[in-house]
Amino acid sequence: MRKIAAHYIFDGFKLIKNSVLIVSDDGKICSIEPFLPQKELAGVEFINGVLCPGFINVHAHLELSFLKGKLKPSGGLEHFIQQMKQVNRSVDSQKIEAAKLADSEMFDEGIVACGDIVNTDLTLPIKEKSAIFYHNFIELYSLIDSKADEVFQHGLQLYKLWEKYSKSITYHAPYSVSYALFQKISEFNNVSNDLCSIHFYESKREEQLLQQWQSGNWQWSHHPTWTIIEQIPYENRVLFVHNTFIDEKSFNFICNRFKQRAWVLCPSSNLFIENTMPPLHLLIKDKENICIGTDSYASNRRLSILNELKLLSSNFPEIELIDWLKMATIQGAKALNIQDKFGSFKNGTNPGVLALMEMDLLNLKLTDETYIKRIL
Repeated sequence: MRKIAAHYIFDGFKLIKNSVLIVSDDGKICSIEPFLPQKELAGVEFINGVLCPGFINVHAHLELSFLKGKLKPSGGLEHFIQQMKQVNRSVDSQKIEAAKLADSEMFDEGIVACGDIVNTDLTLPIKEKSAIFYHNFIELYSLIDSKADEVFQHGLQLYKLWEKYSKSITYHAPYSVSYALFQKISEFNNVSNDLCSIHFYESKREEQLLQQWQSGNWQWSHHPTWTIIEQIPYENRVLFVHNTFIDEKSFNFICNRFKQRAWVLCPSSNLFIENTMPPLHLLIKDKENICIGTDSYASNRRLSILNELKLLSSNFPEIELIDWLKMATIQGAKALNIQDKFGSFKNGTNPGVLALMEMDLLNLKLTDETYIKRIL
């Protein structure tokens, strides 16, 4: 049994002052009890910081870890896509080793669960041994209607390979999935799974790109992006990733259509690709559904949720610490539908325990010096 006290304990929902976290020998949460700092209690460890549950990385591409430092930044989405088209995606030992190192880095950064985009089986041997829980989004893309069945069958093969693990078949983006393929994925998700992910409003030219690149049976009855998104079953739990250039009308459309939605922010990636930040002044209207991702080493130099929080808080200083911590923990867990196991100090769970050190405890702010100390 461990008793861990701190200036504040964030339990996933609120900040609790002058309390002690009781944890069993196997890491399960027992309780949070009052603690009087002026009284030394036997066996109590004191942390000069803020205790919180392990972080949830809602969007990553572990298998792209070999691209660390390889791509050029700030050229926009189209430039980034052109660079990615030149990448050799075949599986080899160096790529596996890069992904293994990335998995280890995420663990060291306090990440306990991750929504990971999967295009191959490259990360399978890593996840078999990883201390991190992964939900695997088997991502499909093709703009050629005649290849929809071939691409979808490949996705089903990957789905079977990952049968022991949490998984979904999902879309890449509105501009990269043909009508026929979109229908196949949606039909599958309508029956087999309710969790999906889609890259959303990554470019200010997204409307033009999807009309330029899409063909086939799409009928643009009103708003092009909405026409595509309407094909996703509205009962699904949908992760909208990036949202860098979303406007208020599209934001309201999503809020009205999907009760189970999540806005996944990847600010470091947004700066790398488009040199801009997501419109948090708009998204914050739905703040209980915001969560955080790192994206991949193709567009990020670190796989650190804390680093993403620092970047966001420096650009949006009016947002309170408690909201940032909710985004990094319980709201990410809810997005991946794992809130019964992760994201809070719920009794009987094993969510990991982190200490945020070098905080501004007077004003409850992250600082440039804030770092993670992994307790459990």
